[in-house]
Amino acid sequence: MRKSDEVIRWGGDQFIVLFPRTNADNADRILEKMVSAIGNADFTMAGKGEKVTISVGAAFFQPDDEDITPVIRRCDSALYEAKALRNTFRLYDVGNEGNEGV
Repeated sequence: MRKSDEVIRWGGDQFIVLFPRTNADNADRILEKMVSAIGNADFTMAGKGEKVTISVGAAFFQPDDEDITPVIRRCDSALYEAKALRNTFRLYDVGNEGNEGV
C-alpha cells in the first residue's frame, strides 16, 4: 500500500480501503495484488497455520455523488458478487447502474 492509502474498519470483518488518485486502469491491478497477497500470506492462529482469503467489492466516486453513501452502496453490491465467487474482487460498473452490474 502507498502512504496516501487509508484502511478503515467499517465493522465486523468489513474494511474500507481508500486509494486516492487511482483510476480504473490501475484498480484491477491493485485489487488483484491485494487478493493475492492475503491469499498467499501465512497466518498463525492459536499456534496453527491458517490460510485466509478475502472477497473485495470496489467502486469509484462519481461526479454526482454528494457524499459517500452511494459509493458504499455500489461497493456493497460488488462485494456480494465477489463473495458468491469467493477469494476475488469485483469492481462496480456504473455503466450497468440499475442492473446490479459489476
